[in-house]
Amino acid sequence: SSKYWIIEKPLGSSLKQIDLIEKRFKLIKNAYVNIPRENWKIYKKIKKLFKYEKFQMEVNGTNWNLVSNCCHFFRLFEWINNSKIKSINADCIKSWFSSKRKDYYEADGLLSAKLLNGSTCSLISKKTTDGKKRYTVSLISNKNTIYYNEMSGKLKINNKKYKYKIPLLSEEIHSYLKNFLLHKKVNLPKVKSQITTQKLILEELETNWTKKFKKKTQFRIT
Repeated sequence: SSKYWIIEKPLGSSLKQIDLIEKRFKLIKNAYVNIPRENWKIYKKIKKLFKYEKFQMEVNGTNWNLVSNCCHFFRLFEWINNSKIKSINADCIKSWFSSKRKDYYEADGLLSAKLLNGSTCSLISKKTTDGKKRYTVSLISNKNTIYYNEMSGKLKINNKKYKYKIPLLSEEIHSYLKNFLLHKKVNLPKVKSQITTQKLILEELETNWTKKFKKKTQFRIT
């Protein structure tokens, strides 16, 4: 049997599927979810800046696949804060539509979350006719203000401008393998640490979906 696992997000499209993953990996220490932003140098720097500070985080843009990518940003939110998500709200999701993957769905609107330490996060995506993916990550506290456009690499930290391009997938995989070979360690969140958060996300999304479709259409996300 495998000693190390790296699993794609989400951990399931239903609570039943996530329960199965939870049982399957209950006794496996080296099972990880491929949510990599905590490996990026820029977010390691940002985490140091916000040490012990509450802050407001927002990801705002167009066509960036809110449902598919919310796991990435909610995990980033938890990790920078060293806290866990207390609640998630999907009441302001405006509409659902077919994703690029057949029989799966996406949404636009707002997903919000609150941490146990009081920090808040808002994820906003709007579907536009040009289909262009654009978004900016902002993190604001009493002491620090950061705006980061991951697509262009433009970064502003307390009014100072920088440039940081996100790593390519091939670079990330190389980094994982190198770290594993040298240290027998994978710098990704463990499956166990993400079960509760992904259940919260799924419960809220399913509730919003059911209100709109009355369970006539199967809820499937990727």
